[in-house]
Amino acid sequence: MALFSELNPALLSAGILVVALLAEANIRWSDKSHPLTFLKFFARALGKKAANSQRSVGQQRIAGIMAMVVLLAPLAILIFTIKWFAEYDWFFEAFYLFIALRFSAVNLKTRQIIQQLRQDKRALARNTLSGIVLRETSSLSKVGIIKASMETRLLRFHYQYLTVIFWYLIGGGVTALLYRCLYEMSQEWNLKIKQFSYFGKPAAWLMFVMQWLPVRISTLFFSITLGLSGSFAAVKRLGSQVSSHSLILAVFAGALKCELGGPAFYGIKKIRLPKCGTDTLPGIEDARRLGILMIQHGILLCMLVFLAYTSAWFIFNNAAKSFTG
Repeated sequence: MALFSELNPALLSAGILVVALLAEANIRWSDKSHPLTFLKFFARALGKKAANSQRSVGQQRIAGIMAMVVLLAPLAILIFTIKWFAEYDWFFEAFYLFIALRFSAVNLKTRQIIQQLRQDKRALARNTLSGIVLRETSSLSKVGIIKASMETRLLRFHYQYLTVIFWYLIGGGVTALLYRCLYEMSQEWNLKIKQFSYFGKPAAWLMFVMQWLPVRISTLFFSITLGLSGSFAAVKRLGSQVSSHSLILAVFAGALKCELGGPAFYGIKKIRLPKCGTDTLPGIEDARRLGILMIQHGILLCMLVFLAYTSAWFIFNNAAKSFTG
């Protein structure tokens, strides 16, 4: 254990990141016992109690802010305290990051949906899809199921995985976990649900701020590696409708040369979102290719991050030796 405490901080952080990524990809943690599931349960219960559409807009927004504080403050104190008093704080850094990087469950379900559609089990595919999306799935066609599964896989990959890694690089495991907790709150109080139209705005605004830079860094990286011309054309086609959501979909839809986005029903409410990419509707093969692309480029991105960490370690180590010598 003493070996870990003597390692250079940059090299230790890189090692923690690699271990956490491998653990998240290979260890199956049931939803029933996962800490984020408990957080979502409390956020859902608090939202139902505190969100009151009879109040004024200002009161609803203040209630949304207070709800975030009530949930997040005790949690932040707890995780900071545990890490502060821990003899091996690197272990808790890795554990917090492992919790925050919860994405393999979504990956598994989207692969199941592809397999179910191959077997022409549309009703089963709709049921599986309903567990990972907020939108109405009961009336979706085969193409609608494919589009919805591809979209949620892409968006969650960026918001639940890449953005978590970004905040780990900025502030360590504690910051990454707190971001993920805020993300789950914003999902439970989603603005697409009428009850949370104003109550959920503080959480949604905070997510916009925290996701703005990592989403644009990752989409730029993917645009370069996937094919700049197709992705650029798809983003240009959006015009003034560029948001983090549409930017992610446009980059991948342009690279895959298919259509993503468009209108969707949330309950009885129809939300009109911009169409991204080309006019060609996606098929099962596009969904399969998307999964392969995400794995390949996820590995490549993590390798680049690890390389940057180790390069920084060698540079600062040599600089320190030169200075002391």
